[in-house]
Amino acid sequence: MNTSVAVLAEGLENDKTTAAWRSPAGHSLNLAGVRLWGGNEPSADIRKDVLWACEKPDATKLASAGVPIAVACSADEDLDALADSLFSAGREHADVLAVRFPEGANELANVLLGQKERLDSWDLQLVDAIIARRPLQDILEIGVRPLANPVAVFDETSGLMSYAGDISGNYQGTIWEDVLDEGRAPVGYYSASERAQITAKIGDAVEPTIIRPKRAPEHENLSLSICEGSQILGTIAQVDLDAPFSCSQISLAMHLRDRLAEVFRTAIAGRHHRSPIGHTLRLLIMGDDVEEHIAVYQLERKGWHIDDRYCLIVAQLPQKQGKTPYSGPYQAEAEMLLPDPVVIEHDGYLVALVHLEQSEPTQSRDKLIETLRQRLDKDIPCGVSEDFEFLRARDAWRQARIAVREGGGNGRGGVSTFEEMFYPTLLHQMEQNLPLGVTMDPTALRISQSDRGDELLSCIFAYVMNGCNVSRAARALYMHRNTLEYRMGAIRKVWGLDMDSMGEDELLRLALSCRLLMEVSLES
Repeated sequence: MNTSVAVLAEGLENDKTTAAWRSPAGHSLNLAGVRLWGGNEPSADIRKDVLWACEKPDATKLASAGVPIAVACSADEDLDALADSLFSAGREHADVLAVRFPEGANELANVLLGQKERLDSWDLQLVDAIIARRPLQDILEIGVRPLANPVAVFDETSGLMSYAGDISGNYQGTIWEDVLDEGRAPVGYYSASERAQITAKIGDAVEPTIIRPKRAPEHENLSLSICEGSQILGTIAQVDLDAPFSCSQISLAMHLRDRLAEVFRTAIAGRHHRSPIGHTLRLLIMGDDVEEHIAVYQLERKGWHIDDRYCLIVAQLPQKQGKTPYSGPYQAEAEMLLPDPVVIEHDGYLVALVHLEQSEPTQSRDKLIETLRQRLDKDIPCGVSEDFEFLRARDAWRQARIAVREGGGNGRGGVSTFEEMFYPTLLHQMEQNLPLGVTMDPTALRISQSDRGDELLSCIFAYVMNGCNVSRAARALYMHRNTLEYRMGAIRKVWGLDMDSMGEDELLRLALSCRLLMEVSLES
């Protein structure tokens, strides 16, 4: 693995050797190795990704050439002044490590090489554990070894928390108190402004988020996001319980983050999930238990909330010789067509979760349906659920699946909504249990069998659904008021149906019977 002058300087200080360093590299591990400067190296061999151990007389020349250097200094040398001078000589482009080391550059090179070898050995053990697919906890126990503070890793897909390191300190009031007591990060630990600070730097692969929370102002919290593209898969978190967050410690924590990213991108707890929200959505659809705080945490990462309004779109993937094809192209189309969707494949369906505009969720859903109807590929039927809150995703999944099955691609633009399929679904469910003659209102049943039965049923349905108000019912039917009044009078006279004297339960059964009988007529 690469190292840095910050990491090497900290190692020297742990060995009771004083050092001062300057670097333009920030927290990156930019040095591939350590070599001794002999004085006669060909210019082609002077690599600038290697730290050259040298004596003080050679230091200025090398630094001026932009070469990273480790200078062996006498016991009375002012290390900070020398480091500043050499860093300036290199126009602040070259790493400088000034070490109080009277034994000379040759021995300094050996010491630095020993430190580099220890880092390489640690990294090799870490990589071997990852390749061997050992449990995350085992990998973490190896990863924490060079870190001064305990480390916690939060898996955003499963909600699992793992931690390792010395946990014997006083954690009262810090975020670690909840980690140790409950095995997870607490919801609502940070204030709104602190959460905004963290969210603003979530995807930053260069700089970590370091915050001094109001709840524990004597401590700093460090967090590093494990990402795949723009998707947050996990978080590494530390609190400065045993040592402050030096540049060296941050660099090593970032290296651990990068190694753990390989774990999260391949297998975590034996599963692979590109999207934490997608994983939770799948669990909800399958009827599995989901802890609310995990869903809250995942949604807030996207600026969404658990009680916001969402919509579920389901498309049945075409099959060939009994096999569902690769869903990648369909998923890519959904991601381009829909506004910031979470797309998963489940049970032979492509499922897209869409966050609606919260100020106007109904209009937002209507706009979404029109967008779907304008898509190029209308051969794949789509079903759309009603709007719902996130934890009601299983009901929405059933609605959307009913819509796509019952609609069968016959909806406008190949898109069917649940409300359009509600009455056909209800009718089929009733027919499976009892003949319609048993459940329907007898007068509505007789009317349906007469000439112009559908026309009369639609008048009765509109009249009841509009509170037995002729004017409103006429507007709903796009009919003149006098025409409807005449037909309602005929219904009363011919069929003896006086709706004004019926109770609410009778009216409800009558209206439902009319609507379902109209559906029967439509299907036949």
